[in-house]
Amino acid sequence: MEKAQRKADKRLGKADDDIEQLHRARKAFKRARYAAELVEPAASQMKSIARDAQAMQTLLGEHQDAVVAATFLGTTSADEDIRAGSAFTYGVLMANELNRAAEIRASVRN
Repeated sequence: MEKAQRKADKRLGKADDDIEQLHRARKAFKRARYAAELVEPAASQMKSIARDAQAMQTLLGEHQDAVVAATFLGTTSADEDIRAGSAFTYGVLMANELNRAAEIRASVRN
């Protein structure tokens, strides 16, 4: 597409007032337009690919957050200074994070 646009610009620059050269420039611009119209659907497809990639990036980021949180909660619950009730709560929170990570992995596979 860019090559067609450059060629059209070049032909227009050479045309001056020459009717035949102006006509050739017109045809070159027509080809450039057609090339741009061919790229347009691909560009919208690329936008779709970008949106899908962003959604996947967000989902995988949530997975990473859940895994890191579960690791932190597991380490914290094992600390000697944590009371038994708190350790249980940390364990429940850790299980929730691990379940969330597993749900995300399952959704990525499907």
